[in-house]
Amino acid sequence: MTLHKRSSTLSIAIRNAYLSPLSKFPGSKLAAATFWYETYFDVFKGHQYIWQIQKMHEQYGPIIRTNPHDIHINDPDFFDDLYLRRLDKWRWWTRGFSVPTSAGMTVEETVHRKRRGAMNPFFSRASIETQTPTIREKAARMCARLAELQGTGAVLDLESIYLALTTDVLTQCSYGYSYNYLDNPDFAMKWKLVNTAGRQSAAIVRSFPLIGRVVRSLPMSLALRLVPPVGFIKSWMADVRSQVQRIKADPSLSEKLSDNKKRKETIFQQILASDLPETELSEDRLVDEGTLIATAGSETTAWAMTIISYHLIRNPNVLTKLRRELTSVMLKETEIPSWTVLEKLPYLNAVIKEGLRMAGGMLSRLPRVTDEEIVYKWWTIPAGTPVAMTPHLVLINSDIFPAPREFRPERWLENPGLERYMVAFGKGSRNCIGMQLAYAQLYTAVAVMHRRFELELFETGDGDVRPFRDLFTAGVRVDSKGIRVRILLEAGEKRI
Repeated sequence: MTLHKRSSTLSIAIRNAYLSPLSKFPGSKLAAATFWYETYFDVFKGHQYIWQIQKMHEQYGPIIRTNPHDIHINDPDFFDDLYLRRLDKWRWWTRGFSVPTSAGMTVEETVHRKRRGAMNPFFSRASIETQTPTIREKAARMCARLAELQGTGAVLDLESIYLALTTDVLTQCSYGYSYNYLDNPDFAMKWKLVNTAGRQSAAIVRSFPLIGRVVRSLPMSLALRLVPPVGFIKSWMADVRSQVQRIKADPSLSEKLSDNKKRKETIFQQILASDLPETELSEDRLVDEGTLIATAGSETTAWAMTIISYHLIRNPNVLTKLRRELTSVMLKETEIPSWTVLEKLPYLNAVIKEGLRMAGGMLSRLPRVTDEEIVYKWWTIPAGTPVAMTPHLVLINSDIFPAPREFRPERWLENPGLERYMVAFGKGSRNCIGMQLAYAQLYTAVAVMHRRFELELFETGDGDVRPFRDLFTAGVRVDSKGIRVRILLEAGEKRI
């Protein structure tokens, strides 16, 4: 680096730290001076910036700077105040993801509202209720596979089992056909590894966007050899593109789209039937939308199921209470009640909520931008400043959730006011669009798994489940071998 460049870089850092309109806000001057501070923790230290942010809050208070441009707030009571506004996303933040025209990655709030509005009917509560037969069918297939392995001593990766379930449900409900991971010998193990690698790359691409452009430009055959996770995603997106092309070429498409009251067979038909302009119905945009829905929705729900199962196995008293309640609607352990029946069970409700809390929610902060000033306590944040909070830090706040690392479903029954702090799906107009589908799968999977099967952990401990890395959602230690189980006796009446 030349002397001129060094002096220029230094002057920028000084300006960021001491002369910026944000210089009055607390926090590390090094974090305020340069993006390299964040890059150091997230790229070179293994996605650890969330914990450094937590430490900075402990040192400087509830509002800090986390890089030259954005402000982070750690105050559970401000979450609704921030995210119930209509806000843009921060363009710098979204560039780490490869689906820029999906609603989830849309920067402008006005554009997002239209794109999201086109899909809302497909993921509404009423629409998801019509999909419960598909969820129950896939849950039955999962149970059939597990019954074959029962008592064999086979060691199974629990997350890959649940990921097979959620991916098969999502692809069937959204694409109109299932990927049938539940029939794979190792369930969705390959998809789990690819998904994890993809989430690891977001921070790298955000810091070094050229790397992302180069890798994404690789032909699929070359990507499969050189960067297998990227190649796999390219292959997945190619399959989605083929489905979009088939739907658009269907001669009866107009007839299928004409009845606005009828649920569409695929998310692509739902979008095509909307009042979005033609520019929003391009093949590329439909591929982006379909890819994000299936990839993001499958992993987060599967991880929550995995965390719930882990803690139920580790807490036999909680598991016994749950089974007693489940027998009231599942007299036979092979029964699979509908979601609408299961969600009426108070203790199951509490177990699901506690599992969602401990699964971590979003470990990444969620920056939002508005053209208005934002006032937090005595601080006035200038218009146009990215302002973020981190859902996970809300979910482990010890003032709201005493002993936050302890799995205690009773807390939700004892204090209904905790509902306000259930931010695992986000809040406001940009919350998780698939929340209802996630809940339907969670209730069904947890009920059928733990009413019927007796699971034993295999060489698995708290270090394999505790959020350790910020991979947008929770990432565990790099050396973790996963949450592994063996299937023992059936959980029959005699065990209740």
